[in-house]
Formats: sequence, structure tokens, C-alpha cells
Amino acid sequence: MSANVTKYEVSKVQIPSIFESEDRGLDRCASPQLVLASLSSNSRYKNDITKIAVVCDVLTVELERSNGTIIAAPGLVVDFPHQSNAKGFVIDWRQLSTILPSGATVIDTDCYKIKISFEIAGTEGSYYYGAYRLKTWSIEVARNTVQVFSILNDVVRDDGINYRDSGFGGTIRFEGSFGYMQPNFDTKNLTYSDRSRKKVRNEALRTYELRTSYVTNCITEELDNDHLLAANQIWVTEHNPVAHKQYRQFPVILSEEESPSMEYTLGHKAKLIATFKDKVATHESKYDGSIEAKLNISFDLPQGTQVEGCLPATVNVNQSNSSLIAAVTVASGGTENYDVPFWIRNPDWLTLPTINVGDERFVGLYAVFENDADGNVIDINIDRAGQTIDYGDGTIIASVLGVNTHAYDYNALQGSILQMPDGTNYKMVIVDIDLNNTRYILCTSNSLPRSRALAGWLEITAAGSALETLRTGDNPAQNNRRYCLYLESLIVKEMSPTNTANQSCQVASILTNLKVLEYPNLNELENVLSASFVGSGDIRDSNGQPLSFNNTNFSGSLTVTFLDSSITELGDFIFPNVTAQVQCFYNSKIQEIGDIDLSSISSLFFFFALSDLRKVGTITVGTNLTTIRLLADDCYNVRKLIFAGDMSSVTNTANAFDNTWNLQELILPLMEVGFDISFSAITGTPLQDLFTSLGNANGAQTLILAAFTIGQSTTIATNKGYTIAYA
Repeated sequence: MSANVTKYEVSKVQIPSIFESEDRGLDRCASPQLVLASLSSNSRYKNDITKIAVVCDVLTVELERSNGTIIAAPGLVVDFPHQSNAKGFVIDWRQLSTILPSGATVIDTDCYKIKISFEIAGTEGSYYYGAYRLKTWSIEVARNTVQVFSILNDVVRDDGINYRDSGFGGTIRFEGSFGYMQPNFDTKNLTYSDRSRKKVRNEALRTYELRTSYVTNCITEELDNDHLLAANQIWVTEHNPVAHKQYRQFPVILSEEESPSMEYTLGHKAKLIATFKDKVATHESKYDGSIEAKLNISFDLPQGTQVEGCLPATVNVNQSNSSLIAAVTVASGGTENYDVPFWIRNPDWLTLPTINVGDERFVGLYAVFENDADGNVIDINIDRAGQTIDYGDGTIIASVLGVNTHAYDYNALQGSILQMPDGTNYKMVIVDIDLNNTRYILCTSNSLPRSRALAGWLEITAAGSALETLRTGDNPAQNNRRYCLYLESLIVKEMSPTNTANQSCQVASILTNLKVLEYPNLNELENVLSASFVGSGDIRDSNGQPLSFNNTNFSGSLTVTFLDSSITELGDFIFPNVTAQVQCFYNSKIQEIGDIDLSSISSLFFFFALSDLRKVGTITVGTNLTTIRLLADDCYNVRKLIFAGDMSSVTNTANAFDNTWNLQELILPLMEVGFDISFSAITGTPLQDLFTSLGNANGAQTLILAAFTIGQSTTIATNKGYTIAYA
């Protein structure tokens, strides 16, 4: 029996495996990998490249920006001479750049997703390879990272690709450290019959250790599979500023004696540790014909020679992001002092008009964001109708009483495109408002819920003879965070000196980015300074000097005025009529304060507690003061607390000086109750000075001293009726 037989020939094709993030119920691998690039240097350790290899006929690599725009990835197409059915591409992040209004070219920082499209045997597909955060290389940005640069030249079974003769390579950057060199000497000597020894050979079989920080599987897997396992050549660069030695593009090879290992936690992160050797074993000295060395040295150093002076040199003073601050000429053999400004205004910002006293004008630099979720709505609340508001985009209106709302069109605005540190693009406008007879102006955003609103005020200057209030809303602690996150400078040249009893100043509250503040009524306000600088950034005045306070009108409260503030230095702090405060500098970054006058204060409860205080001038108090409880608790760095005035009314000193480990001098004039300084470093003459400053003990009072002062005289204190104890 016969039958028809049909024969088909088909080819089997392996589709590239698609990268998938781990599914843990949490997006653990969504954090983009860091890649750095520098336009001022072509050094590999400053410029990352990302390698991609796929078994396919056609490979297309694209980058998707954070705003969804897709662009062709810049870089190099790589062919594999010994495997025609595979394609490679190396992304050169340095080629992503943009030109600023100043003409300067900068790295186009953003968060990019790598999109891979492929075709193999007529089948097409695409997938996302990973997310990468591109930043400009600087010492600060690269701090505590390691870059591994690898070249592949072998058959890699996992990839199914033969990389031989292709020169294919890339980098990976991660948090970690490298070094920990061990010399591992291999030494051979000869010992003669007279027990003398001669050297034959020394070789240092040096080993080096790579340690990642605790990172996700996204990092450890790529480092393990694509670099340590697959690489034929490896160079390592570490950016640890406190490392024993700095390594730059250091060639290594994996140690055959010690395998890479992993350290796991109970969480989702792990640490990878790998041991390397020198790529070239050159650290050797050995016998070469004569085992006895010739003595040809002198222990007398030769006379030095006179070196002629060199020409003057120009030294560039740069920011950590490498942008120029100033060029300073230094004479031969000389020195030149240069005071770096506290605040360096972005040179690419539009220049604001100059505002002087009497101008009755508000001008503000405002950022309009690309793809703003809330439509770039700006609200300006003003207490007068008919005031001219120029929004800076060609729109000029006469204000209504209350909230004036306007929406910007990012695409319609002319001008350059700048970027926020997070990579968000923005353009700029200058908002100009007539302040004649205006009492208040609130830079609010009331027209939308704006749950994530980050209104774009960058810099504000104003002068108004009737102006009583300039702030971001009726709840500054909330509104400043939401509407003025990017504000760096707020300068008010003129304000009304009247009605100060009802004015408040919370313009700096929560403004973490604010660097410059001029607010004339700081020293005129009468009642409200509470929470004025809560959570603020480190602020100076327009001359770069610390803020000073000298307000004899103020009789209100200083409660949590500088709570959690990052201000590091203040001038004098003079409030002689203040009666109340709680936690004024609690948990702040304050390090130095001038003289303090709180002559009428009744409580210093938690006044400096948990702050970074290191230096403070004389603190003047009076007989209203009844408690210093927890005054300087956990102020580890303060060395001297000198009070003046009369502390005879103080009755509560509980924990006032706990954990003041470095406190060396303390003066408490006319104090009549006991206290504990056992945590302090007060001893010797300063201890006697403290005893001398005290008044006579009011009843049974105990002074608790540090145990290391046992044996030192306490006669002055006991003669005043105090009992001495030690802890």
C-alpha cells in the first residue's frame, strides 16, 4: 500500500530572553542604576558605558526619558567576528548633552529606560533592559561608588555569544569599596653556617578585595554574571575619599584561590565580595649574580639647590559639580585667600531687575515645569484690587482682591531649558507685581488640590512701604513645603514698621533649599516667632553673614523657633523681653551662636537639647528663670556655657547637662540648687570657677560631679552649703 509523503524543513530559532524585574510584591529593582559622565574629561572612570548584546539579526537600542520621550541611544554598534547571528551595542552616556543659555554644554541628566527592539528570523520583539540615572561626574556625586570596567573576549554560555576579537565591554557602578591590599610576601633566603642570612628572592603576591554595599539582586547578578564571570579583562576604580589608597582604572584578575562570595541578610539585599590579584605580577626582586649587595650609600644628605621662582599661576575655584566660581591669580611662592560665597546663584538663571527701597515692587523668578501634573497653575493672593501683575509670559492683568490664578503653557514659553537636580526640565519667567499700598502678598496655590505641588519660585526680591506680610500662605509650615520647595533666595528690602504686633514670620519654615533671607521685620515683630525656621535650610543674609536678632519689641514665644533647622550659625540673639520658649533649638544643626540675651525668660526647657551646638557667647538671664531642665541634654560638642545675670530663682535643673561629654567650662551665677555635671569634662580651675559662681545652697542641695574629679578641692562649694556626690 502506498501513500503520499510530504516533507517540510523548518528552522528552530531561540528568542532572546526578556529581562524581568523580580516580583516580590514590592518594586525592589525599580531604583535606577547610577551612570556618570563628564564633558571635561575623557577618563574612563569618569564616563560610564553600558554594554548590551543580543542573539538576533537586527538590534535597535533606544532611551526613554522620564517624560516618556523616546530617543535613539548614542553609542557604538559592535559586531562579533565569530558569531554572525548576534549583535552588540555600547551606550556612551557622555554623548547625551544639552546647551544652556550661557553657551555652556552640560550633561543631559535624567532617568532613562533602555528599550531593546530585535528581529530574529522574521520575528520581532521588544523589552525594557533596565533604568539608569544619568548624572554629571564630580567627586561628590561619585563618592563611595565603585566602577568596574570589563572587556569580554570569550565564549559566554549564558549569553550564547562568542565575544572573541570584538573588543566588547562596558561598566557597572555601584555603592561599595575596593582595596584592602594584602602584600602576601613569598620570601626565599639562604642561611649560612655562621647563621648569617642572605636574600634570594622576594615577591609580593598582592591581593585586593571588592566589597559591594548591601544592594539588590539587580546589581549583584549583573556584577557576577556579566563582569566577574564573563570578563577577560577588568579594571576597577573606587571613589572612597577616606580609603587608605585611591585606585583609578586599576587592572586586576580574579584570584584562583578564592571564589567570589555573597553575604545575605534576612531582607532583600546582599553583599558581594570578590578577591583579585594584580593583572601583571611585577612586584618581585631576586638574586642576579651576586648575593652580597655593594655598599654605596652615604647617610649625609647633599646640600639643597636654590630653585628659581616660577611665574604667577591662575587657580580655578570650582563647585563640586565642576562649574567655575572664580579664577584667582596667585604669585610665585605666595598665597591668596579667596572667600567662597555662601550662596552661588545659578549662572544660567534669568537676571532679576534690581529692587531698592522705595520701588514698591515684587519680582520673582519662577520655574515652569515640563509635563507638570497640575498644569503649571500659579496663584497670587493680594489684598488690593487693581494692582498690575505681569506673569512674564506676555500676560499682564489688573489684580482682583484675593486669589489671582494663572496657568502657564510650558511649550509656548521661549527661552532655554534647565533641569532640577532630579532631572525635571523647566523654563523660566519673571513675575513682576506692583506693591503700591499693598499690605500682604501670599504666593499660594489654592485653585487645585495640588497634592504633589512643587510651585516653582526660585528667587524673590521685594520692597513695599506698606507691606506687612510676604509668605506662601496661611499655613506656612505646610505651604512652604508644597509651594516653595526650590526657593533659594528671599530678599525683602522694605516693609511697613507698623502693625508689628499682629505680624508673623514663618517665611523660612520648611524651606530646605533657602540659602539667603532678608526680612526687615524680624527685629520688629512683637508676638509671633514660633516655628519661624522649623526644618529650614542653612540660611545667611544677602552678604553671606549669619542672621542676627536684636528685637527689644518682642515679648511673645520662641517655642520651636529653630526646631530641626539646618542653620549652622547665628549672630547675636537678643530678645530681652521674651518670657516663654520650649525647644527653641531642639534637634537643630546649629553649631555657633553669638551672645544671647533672654533677661526675662522663665524657662529654658530643652533650649539647646539634641542640637549640634559647639560654641555660644554669654547667655544673659534674670530672676524670672525658674527651670533649665534638659537645657543642653545630648549636646555632645559644646565646650563652654557661660551664663550672666541672676539664676537664683531656678528650681529645676533635671538632666540639664546630661551627655555633655565635651563641656569644659560652666558658669551659673547665683544658682542656689543642685545639679548633675557628672557627664561633663569640667575639672581643675574651671570646676573651681563654677563653684565660685554659685550662690549659697537653698536648703539641702547636692552637686553631682564626674568621678575623675575625686580628690579635687570642693571647699568653695561645701562652704556654700552644698553636698558633693560623684557618678
